[in-house]
Amino acid sequence: MSSIIEKWLYHLEFNRELSKHSLRAYRSDTYSYYRKLEELEVSLEAASKIEIRSWLASLLNPKKGKSKTISPATVNRKLSSIRSLYQWMVKMKLVLTDPTQQVATPKIPKRNPKFLSIKEANLVVENPSQTGAFQCRNQALLELIYGAGLRASEAANVDCENIKLDQQLIHVVNGKGGKDRLVPFGPPAATAISNLLKDLDGSGALFRNKYNKRLSVRSIWQICNDSGKENDVYGLHPHMFRHSCATHLLNAGADLRAIQEQLGHASLSTTQRYTHVNTTALIEEYRKSHPRAKGDSNSK
Repeated sequence: MSSIIEKWLYHLEFNRELSKHSLRAYRSDTYSYYRKLEELEVSLEAASKIEIRSWLASLLNPKKGKSKTISPATVNRKLSSIRSLYQWMVKMKLVLTDPTQQVATPKIPKRNPKFLSIKEANLVVENPSQTGAFQCRNQALLELIYGAGLRASEAANVDCENIKLDQQLIHVVNGKGGKDRLVPFGPPAATAISNLLKDLDGSGALFRNKYNKRLSVRSIWQICNDSGKENDVYGLHPHMFRHSCATHLLNAGADLRAIQEQLGHASLSTTQRYTHVNTTALIEEYRKSHPRAKGDSNSK
């Protein structure tokens, strides 16, 4: 184990206060790189762009039977982890330069976020998977993710004390980047959460599993997927609800800055992706509906 990597991870956890999910990803990425350096018999401090490119090539084209090929987007994320490590090492004067600066990132085809129609979103949140108390929990969970635009990790971390039912607000604590925010949700979410709270003691985790423990992010993804299948909406995940929240707000005339605050985006450029979704939908509707877009020579 590299003591440098462990010190860096300690810095991320206690100085930057990253989430457990982010820390797991950083640890996995950096130790994947470190194992490659050991194979090449090169130290972390002595590594250059050559070793980094060799590592990236092994990720994109793994040896047969070793591991699965990963996407360019995942490779970019892993390279970003290594870049962050070396930037910290430069700051701590452990190396003079950052070798990742000379490494180009793989090109990623631009994709617009996938989102549900309003009809699909309503259908799924009103008819979630499972029965009884778990269905009550799942409905409150889906209503809140869709209604407030929460990330799965943010939903998992919600405590009963974070909910302000009378104001229909949720205090998102330690969101992405360690930031807190206060965001609204609608009456359907308020009703579903109120029903859920009747069976809880008013403190601790809002969403719990059968052992009365906090629901995991993995379980939230499974609930979304299962609830989608129950309603013939396949491949559904928490981020699709989040994308749907943003897209439906934008289509209804909400200000882009307000949507940025709602979703907790650090940069407005991240939120602006949804304007492209809106434009794409407009173009599709135009080409489907406008008489002069159909090549109908008789339309006047």
